[in-house]
Amino acid sequence: MYLTYETRTGAICGQSTSEPPNYPGYASIALPIAPDINANYVDGPAVKPRVTIDWAKVPSDAFVSTNDAVPVTGFVLPTAPGTWRLRAVGKYRGERTLTIQTPAEVDATLIDQTKTEGERRRMLVMSPGGSKKTVYSLKQSEVDNWNDLGSSIATSLTAFLGLPVIKQKRKFRFALAEAAFRGEPNPAAAIARFAAGSDAANAEAARIEAIEQAGVAAIKAATTIAAKRAAYAAINWNWSA
Repeated sequence: MYLTYETRTGAICGQSTSEPPNYPGYASIALPIAPDINANYVDGPAVKPRVTIDWAKVPSDAFVSTNDAVPVTGFVLPTAPGTWRLRAVGKYRGERTLTIQTPAEVDATLIDQTKTEGERRRMLVMSPGGSKKTVYSLKQSEVDNWNDLGSSIATSLTAFLGLPVIKQKRKFRFALAEAAFRGEPNPAAAIARFAAGSDAANAEAARIEAIEQAGVAAIKAATTIAAKRAAYAAINWNWSA
């Protein structure tokens, strides 16, 4: 069994049962048993196992190909924006795709992540679904209609009882239905529950919205990639007034 390898890097290029011709930059070595050509490399007259490369500290003797270019030693991680496909050959093994964004790309990514997180948190207090949103909107209208009737529960209830029945039903359908189901004499208690639920949800949604908007503004205002990432990391979703 013969292995063909690149003399510069030791990277194995192929194997055959007969001795192949030698081309410039390549050589062959005879072995009694065919090794795993992906897990080994040729070092002089011997076949040795490849070592997994540490991309955080690339060894000085490592041959690394960038975007399928000719592998070279003395590799330094790219810093320019773009997508870099890194591949170790010869003694070392391992591949990595490194994406470096421009400031504008980082800006867009971090803002999108901020808005996505804000939406996720808002949905914890706001029910999904179009019909549910419509119901909540109509209930809020009933709370507003009730408040327009008077400045206190007593005055609002008196004004409500003075309305024609048809107007009562049109203005307070949900409150009347809930009062009937619970056996309550009038919609005042239901309106109070609607208001309490709405106030709690709206207060939390407003808190999250304030944090999100301030975070987005801080990311946009930052002028460097590091500063933009720092602004994103500084967003405090637990803030409260």
